[in-house]
Amino acid sequence: MDFSIYADFWKGSWIILKYQDNEWREIFSGREKTLPVCLCEAYPDGDCPLWTPPQEKFDEIKPSETIDWDWDQKILQGTEKGCSIWIDASPGRYKVKFRYLEILDPNKRKWKIAYSNEFTIK
Repeated sequence: MDFSIYADFWKGSWIILKYQDNEWREIFSGREKTLPVCLCEAYPDGDCPLWTPPQEKFDEIKPSETIDWDWDQKILQGTEKGCSIWIDASPGRYKVKFRYLEILDPNKRKWKIAYSNEFTIK
């Protein structure tokens, strides 16, 4: 692009989609997802602390700049205790959804979406 875009890396601009039941469904993203989570390893009794989301924080991606994102094929799964554990992504068709803004003005901004190519986990 010949202009800057803005990604909300704090809330997670990278989202993993899996093809299930004849539609693309969002699954909780991989370890690079920046949303804080209550991991069962840290809170085995499921007594997760309350969390207040921070103010929005956008990172600028300048024209001709590239960014890399690696996914280790792990996703978060909630448990009956209310905490989360990392599990391996199951076999299937996947793609990545990337959310970004072209304008930061809260009154004018609208999320734009770019998708990766599909890939398969066997």
